[in-house]
Amino acid sequence: MIANVLGENIRQFRLAHNWTQENLSSVLCISHQVVSKWENGLTTPDAETLCSLAQIFGVSLDELCGISPQKVNIIIEEIEQKTNETNSTYHSLYSEWSIIEKHLSVYPTNEALLFSALQFLRTMYNKVETEKQKDTTNALILKIAERILDFSKNDSHRSFAHYNLALYYSAQVSLKNSDEQNKNYAEKAKNHADLVLYKDMHKTFYHSFGTISAEEERTAREKTLVELLDATKRACENLLRHYTHHTSENDQATKDTRLALSEFVNRVVSFSNTLPCSRTVISE
Repeated sequence: MIANVLGENIRQFRLAHNWTQENLSSVLCISHQVVSKWENGLTTPDAETLCSLAQIFGVSLDELCGISPQKVNIIIEEIEQKTNETNSTYHSLYSEWSIIEKHLSVYPTNEALLFSALQFLRTMYNKVETEKQKDTTNALILKIAERILDFSKNDSHRSFAHYNLALYYSAQVSLKNSDEQNKNYAEKAKNHADLVLYKDMHKTFYHSFGTISAEEERTAREKTLVELLDATKRACENLLRHYTHHTSENDQATKDTRLALSEFVNRVVSFSNTLPCSRTVISE
């Protein structure tokens, strides 16, 4: 994709100067066949030649390579439109993801684009129907969330990445893993959740970036807590089902563990129900 965009731009800038491929190749001291391969997306110029082309055409490297804020904004608007479609399915979103990945290959560290991509993946995760789809989407969430933490300085974007990573690692806890693995996943989930809950988030969630009052900020934080409590509840219930399925009903240790998990789930539900905004998120 990058080669195609760059090649088309070279062609357009060359034609704007009323040059033939031979004219351009003569200035660069190369064959016109090389220019033809660039313009057809078959090869790309090296770094030194790219700088020469930018100087020849009187444009920046970003312009030459097709990188512009206007294009990114258009891409983000398209992603948000797909994210907000109420009738979307997992398969329709997953097919759209391949297009988003191509955009990310052109703008791999653009903060706003990465944030929109992560929102898209969270919506896609909510549409999963099978464990395979869940695992596929979770792997993509992990990759994009970690990239946001690597490159973004935006507090809202970073908090949303931590939120998704907290959900990701809590979902990895399973009887299929060793105790040590589960302990490691649980610790990572807790660390990311702590960063979401207790650092200054600047009203990160539910598109409440413009909120200014203390009450609105408290509500945003409260919703975040409820989401994480809900994730904890679901993780415990999944663990309880796995534990019941793979162990003996007559074993006392099994009974004690099941009882402890059930009581913990009840405590989570009880606590979350004390929060006003929990009625629409957590149910027993």
